[in-house]
Amino acid sequence: MGTMGIRKAKHAFIHSVLLALLLLSVCGTYFSFHNLVATTQNAFYFWPIVFTIATLIIGLVLYLNVSRTNDQNQKIAEQLESLKRTIEQSKNGQNGKTKEEHKAQQQTNTIEDASKLLPSSNFENIDIFAEQLLKNISKSFEIVQGTYFAKNEKTNEFKFVAGYAFYSESQPQSFVEGETLPGQVAKNRETLLLEQIPDGYITILSGLGKGTPHYLLLVPIVNEQGSCDGVFEVASFKPIPSSTVQILTALGKLIDPLLHKNANSSQE
Repeated sequence: MGTMGIRKAKHAFIHSVLLALLLLSVCGTYFSFHNLVATTQNAFYFWPIVFTIATLIIGLVLYLNVSRTNDQNQKIAEQLESLKRTIEQSKNGQNGKTKEEHKAQQQTNTIEDASKLLPSSNFENIDIFAEQLLKNISKSFEIVQGTYFAKNEKTNEFKFVAGYAFYSESQPQSFVEGETLPGQVAKNRETLLLEQIPDGYITILSGLGKGTPHYLLLVPIVNEQGSCDGVFEVASFKPIPSSTVQILTALGKLIDPLLHKNANSSQE
């Protein structure tokens, strides 16, 4: 039973009690006068009857007034309860809409931030494009090294095409989907954030000596058909915020359309 049902049952019980008390009072009054008249041996019962009827009328009037007041209060309470529910529903609806709008705005901002990382000038080939892209990423975030792998459509291998602050005695090996960490990212089409890079995976060389970053983000480059055309990796000594992960993940979905657009423009 809800709150309103409990309240109605309570009021009905109060009304019943008041009516019972009224009847008991009238009966008590009548029998009191009856006993008084009988004691005085007066056979005339006019005054007890009149007084009893008057008491009954007054009691009924009071009862009806109390009952009417309680009914009005009950209606007011029901209206307030209904208004409260309406306000809460409206508030919840507005909050839900606000959350959806906020989420949509965040997605829009993420895409806008990602688009700013794309090279603005025309590029002759994928190597120049990838190198400029990694430079743009490093300028916007605390990235100390980056690599870019592009898929060869003939061999289905992902080959190293560009790097930023990359140091290695040999060029990174090519891979196919499912092989190595970037190969697994290419297969799953999902961004991967590592907070513990395997020993020897990356080495940073600077004037202060060699160092190994602790955080690595691997992002698939997904085309409009849903397949993976490349993977880029960025490394950092500091934790990579979730906002950065979202922006670079969005960037991975903007690269392929730009590459195709530039290729079509070159052909024209």
